[in-house]
Amino acid sequence: MQSLCEPVFCAPTLNEVWLSYQTYRELKKTTARDYAKRLRYVEDWRHMPLDLITRDMIEKRHKEISATGPQNANYVFRVVRALFIFAGCKFDELHGVNPVRRLSELRAWNKADPAKTSIELHDLPTFFNAVLMDENDTIRDIHLLWTLSGLRRNEGSTLTWERINLDAATLFIPKEIAKNGIALNLPTGKNLTRLLRARRADYPDAKWVFEGDSADVSLSETNKSYQRIAKRSGLKFSPHSLRRTFLTAADYCEVPLHIQKRLVNHKPKDITELYHCHSVERLRKPMQEVEDCILGFANVGF
Repeated sequence: MQSLCEPVFCAPTLNEVWLSYQTYRELKKTTARDYAKRLRYVEDWRHMPLDLITRDMIEKRHKEISATGPQNANYVFRVVRALFIFAGCKFDELHGVNPVRRLSELRAWNKADPAKTSIELHDLPTFFNAVLMDENDTIRDIHLLWTLSGLRRNEGSTLTWERINLDAATLFIPKEIAKNGIALNLPTGKNLTRLLRARRADYPDAKWVFEGDSADVSLSETNKSYQRIAKRSGLKFSPHSLRRTFLTAADYCEVPLHIQKRLVNHKPKDITELYHCHSVERLRKPMQEVEDCILGFANVGF
């Protein structure tokens, strides 16, 4: 029987935990935005105390979201699970309380097939022809950058000139932008460097390498652009597909796997990889080999 003097525990609401989580975890803006987007799928739970969110509710809502987006459903409940774990660390009364476990117990998480779309090496002439024909030089150039550098979509679209060193032929991705939180200093191949030099000459006062609708914003929305190029070329791809094409070319050139990982900034999986660091100059030769391979298959130069 509870003592009359003992305070009654009131569980925090999902929204209160979410606000606290953002403060403690110091989330990147892009991560916070993605999490907030997923939490809209449980908007009716936002002001509900965590101890009132049941396993049955989790299972039912996961099924509902899965009907239209299986991987989105998984993403939503990975976020919810993270909030329950965080709450359990802050409140002893909630330690070990996580109704999202129901999905694991029932093996209800939706299975994901690895994404396999990419521009095959033998399709590179068709792809490059469609890209080089594009009337928008910003769209043309960012597709070339994605293909020749292996950068992630946002890493390329948010590049600023202060992170480009044309004399040293390098570009820098800070940890705040990098998906895995690891900063990347990357060499640029000779052709990509020439492209960046030409772009700098054309836009000497620009902040962003690839500007959006105004000089104040970077190029963040490119769906229509790559759909246009896909339609013109007859090839199905996305910006991330070009990253896989880059890795395909690296494999064709027999670039060692640990160097491939460093070129595309994949997070190390073991302690050996963590300490197996590569300087920019150590990466320059394999980066040039990959660029030469891609442009050789495409039969173009610029």
